[in-house]
Amino acid sequence: MKNLGEKLAAARNAMGFTLRDAADQTRLRTDIISNMESGEFNFKLPEIYKRGFLRIYAAFLKLNVDEIMAEYAALQASRRGDARKAKHILERIAPASPKDVEPPQSVDGRYESSEDESGGDISEDQMNYIKLGAVFVGVLLAVALIIFGVSSLVRPNAPEENPDINMTSSAPASPAPRQQASPAAQPAKEYLLGISALRDTYINVYYPQDKSNPLYTGSIAAGDKKEFKYKTPLKIMTTDAQNIEVYRNGKKIDLSRGTGIQPSGICEFSVSARD
Repeated sequence: MKNLGEKLAAARNAMGFTLRDAADQTRLRTDIISNMESGEFNFKLPEIYKRGFLRIYAAFLKLNVDEIMAEYAALQASRRGDARKAKHILERIAPASPKDVEPPQSVDGRYESSEDESGGDISEDQMNYIKLGAVFVGVLLAVALIIFGVSSLVRPNAPEENPDINMTSSAPASPAPRQQASPAAQPAKEYLLGISALRDTYINVYYPQDKSNPLYTGSIAAGDKKEFKYKTPLKIMTTDAQNIEVYRNGKKIDLSRGTGIQPSGICEFSVSARD
């Protein structure tokens, strides 16, 4: 039975693509694709990006995306030592398989014979506490990695700022000056943000002051469009700006800042709330 990485590599080879071809088509880096095809998912990116990249690559290879993501979840559970959960996931995506299907092995033990485990079952209450603790720790780690890791992935030498859309640099942003409301202050104007996908990609849309509760986080297929109503500035993070078009109130925003060249790689943009 092929492991997850072998399935990805076999599907790419069946399509007649090289690693470079796949990278050009998906806008993913060749080293990330190579790691996924080797069954190695320990590259230094937050878990949310690993899942997003795997989903994009599986869709490009015309594989069953849900089954690939379930197999990835089983692989991660096996590496955490949760063999019971890994086996349950595999049985769920392949209900017709025998009940004694073994969960995926860790990378270090992939080619070694597995030994029978005996005794020492953990009670259901203990397992629930362990799962809750793991989820809590995972959320904290994901938030920390996103905050401290994304800035290093954004390409340097950003073009000159423009008032409509600005790429966020790794330097901390200075706080906006506090405006004093006049007695007859008018309610904030509502804007409509539209994001159209030219190719399969991954986006994260959120308010800078509430990054932990994004408006949308996930993949967006080619031809799809997402719309968001907002009154204060928003931020957009994407795996590649060349894969999307952004509109405010139906008017296209120039992501290239007048250069005519869309930035590539993982980018983060600020979209203003003004005409």
